[in-house]
Amino acid sequence: MRQAERLLQKFKKPNLYKLQQVLKLSPLKLQMLYLALLLHYKIFDIYLKISQIASLIPLFHFVILKIFLPTLNHLVLHQLFFFFIFC
Repeated sequence: MRQAERLLQKFKKPNLYKLQQVLKLSPLKLQMLYLALLLHYKIFDIYLKISQIASLIPLFHFVILKIFLPTLNHLVLHQLFFFFIFC
């Protein structure tokens, strides 16, 4: 798998025929490898998006604690806390 990834990175536009010859794969295995690599990169892309969203969470906590804390009563703070935890 790593060898295939290195080969795909080596070619700017991957030539699947060359890749098939280098790895000595059948056409079906080559398609499976290609789909696995696409899935791998898609999952990594989703992970990056989730981590970007997660990086904003401390900002929301700062806004709640520094701005809304002095003005809200205790019950409303609990409701906000559970909203952010479960939503």
